[in-house]
Amino acid sequence: MTYRILLVDDDLSSQEIAETILESKGHATIVAKNAREALDLARQHIPHCAVVDWVLGDVSGIELLASFKRDADLKAMPVLLVSARHMRPEDMAQAIEQGADDFLAKPYNPLIFGAKIHALLRRAFWQNAERTPPQTLRFQNMVINQTARRVTVDNKPVDLTYTEYELLLFFLNHRGEALDRPTLLSAISARPDQVFHQVIDKHIENLRKKIGSMAKHIETVRNVGYRLV
Repeated sequence: MTYRILLVDDDLSSQEIAETILESKGHATIVAKNAREALDLARQHIPHCAVVDWVLGDVSGIELLASFKRDADLKAMPVLLVSARHMRPEDMAQAIEQGADDFLAKPYNPLIFGAKIHALLRRAFWQNAERTPPQTLRFQNMVINQTARRVTVDNKPVDLTYTEYELLLFFLNHRGEALDRPTLLSAISARPDQVFHQVIDKHIENLRKKIGSMAKHIETVRNVGYRLV
């Protein structure tokens, strides 16, 4: 499985090192240079884990951590706090109180960095297996109320069929991933082997028409299928 890791660091060199390590292990990285950008990207993509630098340009990593924990969709996301400065016991205690899951000094030791990320993802997997999914999903100007199965785009209701809704939900839960037609078929049918691949194309066409300004985010991946970007 490809995990989405949010990297929040205004130091380009550290950012590139972390990206290289994570991508070598098959993870997808989402990069932010400051807290505001990080919060926006996290709400759009719901990362499986975040790596946050202690010192950022706009606010501290501790303040960003607190913002994550106040968000219903992000509060369970594990966070690795990193710093190039010496971490005093009182600083670490404050970070733990705000919800930090682990710490690491910069520059990174690749083996330790990779092992810590792996441990956080493993822990998150077991937590999320028992966690009730968020009732509301947000992506750009789209809001999905999963309890009511209600979708709005630009604050206007969108009337989707059962299959169109299931497809949209599947895209949102696999943001950034290239999804082939067999995978999409399995998401909407208990017997995907009995459904033609062209059916997916038609459902996608109808879905794009209905979600208006958000249609551009469902991208065609040539010779593969589709991707929500």
